Amino acid sequence: MGIVMIIINNLHAILVYASTIVTILPILKGFYYIPKKGFDAMAAARVYVKLMGRLGYSRFYVQGGDWGAAIATMMATAFPE
Repeated sequence: MGIVMIIINNLHAILVYASTIVTILPILKGFYYIPKKGFDAMAAARVYVKLMGRLGYSRFYVQGGDWGAAIATMMATAFPE
């Protein structure tokens, strides 16, 4: 059985799984070059947790690279629930 048949036979399960995933990509525009005084990784973590709450998500996964990794770490440490 080829990969195409596997996909066709499991298409319903794949579509249901894909329809439950939502990706939200906040942008750190200006965070690198002109950081506002007092707006650090912890402040960004608070903003993003509040954003997710306003979007209706009480639980979510977070991932980031570079400064996003610092922010994701702060989010996971300060708001583990």
